[in-house]
Amino acid sequence: MYYESAPIAMNFAGIGFIIGHEITHGFDHRGSTFDEKGKMLNWWKNETREKFEERVECFKQQYSQYTEPVTGKKLNGSLTVGDDIADNGGLKQAYTAYKIYAATTDQSMDLKLPSKMYRFTKDQLFFISYANVS
Repeated sequence: MYYESAPIAMNFAGIGFIIGHEITHGFDHRGSTFDEKGKMLNWWKNETREKFEERVECFKQQYSQYTEPVTGKKLNGSLTVGDDIADNGGLKQAYTAYKIYAATTDQSMDLKLPSKMYRFTKDQLFFISYANVS
């Protein structure tokens, strides 16, 4: 998740993804139906809600096409849609934040990696770390 001695790309992918994932739940298919006080309320315009529901349906359809490799069972995108949305949002937020940070900060002081890790770019380290968290 977060390691003080890890390269910054790895920490953005770890703790950054987790934070982004949880924030996105506030706007997923369930979280978007509550107001700031936790009261169930459709606070979006009808057009916004309709477009959002279309995108939710895309997530459901996409993830329903996947088969779990160990068991061979098809995933049910309707059951996983909340986490699918949050995973996608969390990854996008973490990567965007990392790229902004990387563009505005001197990373020459980034801590050293084990020798076998030098073959990876910082972006590759980001996605390797993300894969280990998700």
